[in-house]
Amino acid sequence: MIDHRRVSMVVNGQPVERDVETRRLLVDFLREDLGLLGVHIGCEHGICGTCTVLMNGETIRSCITFAVQADGQEIMTVEALNQGGKLHPLQEAFWEQQGLQCGYCTPAMMLRALEILRETPNPTREAVREGLASQLCRCTGYQFIVDAVMNAAQRLQRGTTGAPSGTEAEGMREQPAEAAAGPPRGGHRARGEAPAEHAIPMGQPPGQPRGQSEHGPDLDAVATHVATAMPQEDEIQRMEREGRDLGTITAHPPIEEERTS
Repeated sequence: MIDHRRVSMVVNGQPVERDVETRRLLVDFLREDLGLLGVHIGCEHGICGTCTVLMNGETIRSCITFAVQADGQEIMTVEALNQGGKLHPLQEAFWEQQGLQCGYCTPAMMLRALEILRETPNPTREAVREGLASQLCRCTGYQFIVDAVMNAAQRLQRGTTGAPSGTEAEGMREQPAEAAAGPPRGGHRARGEAPAEHAIPMGQPPGQPRGQSEHGPDLDAVATHVATAMPQEDEIQRMEREGRDLGTITAHPPIEEERTS
């Protein structure tokens, strides 16, 4: 028999009371029972941070927290940022600074950023980077995310959603040393800007051999090489028809020895 328990909590400012299984995870309770789909599920091991919500103002991993553990607590999800149809300064900043790509990690990223800015209203870029280390993003290089948090800090200090402008906005952006190396991965560039003919891949300093980075192999380059070197589907089907052993397929074809008569 599955145990149930009556829980009550405040979620996004609204009192909630439900009967839940004692084994039910908070992330499932929020998504399925309350319909708060801004709470995302990622690794389900409490590592990636995609499921992050605020409990009593502090970030927690809802994928490793039981709903019964939230009994009597106050929970905030990303849905609470939007008040009366008006975007929160953090949301405005992420939109203005393009602090997202696929957007799957964005709700949790904004909640962590909110916690950072509550603790340190005027953080340095280094402090923001360190604070966001608990949130994994597989799309971006975090550059624009940090820009967005710095932008949001200025908005919150002024108490307005208006975008910073002029030298103030420029000062919040980190200027990379290789700014002339071409657009970042993904092909994003300013409107009207011509594509760079010899753009240096991300993580590959000038003069670095292709396929290598200063931290070791460039995994993107390696994966591209293997994908193009491996036999394609038509060739694999031909090999199967000929009865050849597919276990012998490698990225480099075997060298046939010369036959002498």
